[in-house]
Formats: sequence, C-alpha cells, structure tokens
Amino acid sequence: MWVGISASDGLPKMERKRDLGKLKQLGFQRVMLLVPLSKDGNGWPRLLPSVHQNLQQLIADVAADSFRLGVQLYAEHPDSVFAAARIDTDAWLTAYQKLIFSVVLPACKAQKLEWLVLGRQFTALEADIQGWKGMCGTLRMHTRAKLVYGTTGDRIAMLGFWQSLDAIGIVHEPSPSGDYKAQARREHTFISQIAQQYNKPIFVVSTKLLGADKELKFKNALRFYNTSVAVQGICLNTLFANSVFTDSISAFGVQLEPETVKYLWQYNAEH
Repeated sequence: MWVGISASDGLPKMERKRDLGKLKQLGFQRVMLLVPLSKDGNGWPRLLPSVHQNLQQLIADVAADSFRLGVQLYAEHPDSVFAAARIDTDAWLTAYQKLIFSVVLPACKAQKLEWLVLGRQFTALEADIQGWKGMCGTLRMHTRAKLVYGTTGDRIAMLGFWQSLDAIGIVHEPSPSGDYKAQARREHTFISQIAQQYNKPIFVVSTKLLGADKELKFKNALRFYNTSVAVQGICLNTLFANSVFTDSISAFGVQLEPETVKYLWQYNAEH
C-alpha cells in the first residue's frame, strides 16, 4: 500500500522527517509523491518552482529513510491545465514528455523510481491513443519505472492505450447515490473485463477514503477485485505528510474508525 504525500506542501525539514518517521513506525514502506501540474504562459504543462523544490527535498528524505518511491502527476483543475490540448493534443503530450524528462526523472536519481503515474482523469487527452503510446514507448527507454494512468471505472473501457502501460489505473470517486456496493459491482464488471482483455493488474491510483459515515469507501470494491483481478497497488491519497498520524490515523482532521485502520494495515502488507 502506498501513502500519498503532496509535493505542493513545503514543510520544514524537521517536520518532513517527523512525518516520514511516523509512517515508518506505522509499517508503511511505500511513498507516492503527488505532484500537481501547472501551465506556463503559453498553456503548456510545467511544475511551479516551489513544487519542483519540494519534490527534490521529499525524494532526498524518502531515499534517506529507505522508502520505496512512486511519483504521481495530476492536475487539480484539468480544464484549465489542458487549455492548449484543445488545439493540439500531440503537442501537449510532447511538452508533457519533455517535462517528465527534464524535471521528474532527474529528481528521482537519488532513489529508484518504482512507479510513475502519468496522470489521472486527463479526459481531454485520452482520445489521442497514438500520442500516449508514443510517449510510453519513449519513457521506457529512459526509466525502468512501471507506468500507469488512472481513470474512473465507468471510463475504463473507453481508453485505447492500456497495452502500453504496466497496470490499469483506477480512480475511486464517491457514489452519487451513496450506494457504494452497487457502484463497486457495476464498475468491477468493466474493470475485470479490461484487466482480463489486456492481461494487466490494476493499481488504485486515487481513493476517496472518507464519507459522512467515516467508513473506508473502497472496502467493498477491494473485496470484488480480490476475487478475480490482481491488485498491484493502492495509493491512499487522503494521507498527506502534514496530517497528524496516530494509532487511529487522522486524515483531514477526521478520525478513522478502528475497524477501518485494521483493514488498512491488512492491505498495507499485501499491496
């Protein structure tokens, strides 16, 4: 199981070391650095200087504590970041690839990069199948990291570049109806079909853990996945470095129930 740590939060060095130490004490061994994309004056993707600096500092700390490393690129407001893609998706993906080569991969030289999440829910770009395939092929010549991309269960069958990736990335969103069991059953149909078609494991790249009832949101979905689909990894994106970690975990100020915490530890050892 991977714990997501935001690279947009510039914590002092002592606080970063403290939080990573707490994660280590709780038994976590994998850290996924969540790197938000921005755009330059021409609409092309970039990292803010503060994010780039935080990324380098976090990677150094993660390496010092012997955590396994993953990096996940994402956009808080995709419609804004992808404005240029409406004109030329190939050009946007080319600029994105250059960003990964010039900023992300060099920053990861201090520690072996195991997983590189090439985004999640970049819906404006998903139709450019050849562009994604080309980028993945080029990346493989420069990194041994496993590549994954994340989308929601209802869109998984629409993407045509899964064969170029090492895992099928899943983004868990809260059920609009509140019936998460029904949503999990429905999504699992799509997910298991695609996983079997491409012979790929799944990787849960983004999770919405907490609901009004403070229960684990994807608990039922995982039960379905474990019956027929290999789960390569799970990233808990709600746990950030500046959260307060205790035996019962506090995420965004909401205490998780002991049963949920026990469930997390169970999956931590396996994923």
